[in-house]
Amino acid sequence: MRNLIFSTFGGTLSNLDVYRQWLSAKEYFSNPNDKVFVPVPFSSVSPAVTPAKKIAIHFHVYYIDLAKEALAYFERFPVSFDLFISCTSPEDLEYCINLFKHCAAIGDIQGKVVKNQGRDLAPLFCDFAKAMMQYDYFAHIHTKKSLEVNAIGDDWRKYLLSNLLSSKTVPKILTLLQSYSIVYPKTFDQISYEHCIWGASYLKGCELSVQMGLQKPSDGFIQFPVGSMFWAQVKAFTPLFDLNLTTEDFEKELGQTHGTLAHCLERLLTMVPTQTCSPAAITFEE
Repeated sequence: MRNLIFSTFGGTLSNLDVYRQWLSAKEYFSNPNDKVFVPVPFSSVSPAVTPAKKIAIHFHVYYIDLAKEALAYFERFPVSFDLFISCTSPEDLEYCINLFKHCAAIGDIQGKVVKNQGRDLAPLFCDFAKAMMQYDYFAHIHTKKSLEVNAIGDDWRKYLLSNLLSSKTVPKILTLLQSYSIVYPKTFDQISYEHCIWGASYLKGCELSVQMGLQKPSDGFIQFPVGSMFWAQVKAFTPLFDLNLTTEDFEKELGQTHGTLAHCLERLLTMVPTQTCSPAAITFEE
């Protein structure tokens, strides 16, 4: 609604700080740096014809009622992969393993019961970091509900999953991963771009960047996979995997909407691979 109002009546709202912030965000994200963050229409990409790569998918299942949503994608998955599942209860983990174990594309299945701490990223960087390093490419997905924005949460999740896991997009993503360090869909249209900033995560982002031997980020707007679902080259994430984070490094879950280590890592998901490996590809449908 805000995007519609500001786009239609912007001329009469030019004195409002909130409008100027929205306009700055729109200009920034409408013109990504085409050397580092490259907009790529799926229609321009040919499916990969390359030697087989070792592929892993990490699936964090917090909302067990959404686990079946991934099943439809996995049953039609066009290449083989190993599946790593994290759940917050033994019962949920057992359910997921039984749910996916007959999918033809899935080779090995490994699962871990994790704390509800650090959301979807703590299991990736704490529990499965060493395992991921054995692969060429990996995807990270989770059962996103986004209850704080539940009017769009379901549409947002479905948008991300369809762009990342469909039988039509996966071969094209594998093509892109030959040249790009990370591949993810452009930010969902109903997300407010002015929230795509470092904000309260900036100082922690600088601290971790120094720890990894990378350049500190610039404060302000930032391109990253909003919703933290993506594909990537494993080698591009080596500095993050080598941080040797533990679950206890993450804040206790209190429904935070910004400023946690998980929010910081979400913003590092593009900064690290684009510094250490190659540019990011931001996919979209024309």
